[in-house]
Amino acid sequence: MVFVSRLLLEKCREQKCDASFAFTDPTKAFHTINRPLLWNVLQRYGCPHKLLAMLRQFHDGMQARVTLGGDQSNYFNVQVGVKQSCVLAPFFFNVFLVAMTLLSRYDLNSEDGIPTRYRHDGSLFNLRRLKSLTKTQSTTLFQLQYADDCETLAHE
Repeated sequence: MVFVSRLLLEKCREQKCDASFAFTDPTKAFHTINRPLLWNVLQRYGCPHKLLAMLRQFHDGMQARVTLGGDQSNYFNVQVGVKQSCVLAPFFFNVFLVAMTLLSRYDLNSEDGIPTRYRHDGSLFNLRRLKSLTKTQSTTLFQLQYADDCETLAHE
């Protein structure tokens, strides 16, 4: 992702357009997911009612406590996030991230992203071939995702 980001930044500088890149690391985001919104997203994606009710029950009444230097705090209620040890937590987060990405796209114009041209044949680094208008395709990039990293792109 860093390689692609640097290439995009280089191209924006060559074309004298301002670019903005926002990096986020969602690995610690499992505990920040808005659960009522997650249930709504799962319902809209067609999750069966019984399964959704079971998932809600699994997360309702979730409690935690803090351990520091051998001392433990009292239990407290956890109102947001999904259980860290749950095997479904990565799935929940991915569904939530996809839904948020799709929602953010509704607010964007095609001019907000970074336009790029590409082609599938030939040498990857043959820049003369990219100047050809006949065999190239174009797209607008709004976001890059790789493993657990996410980058939002924009230009003026």
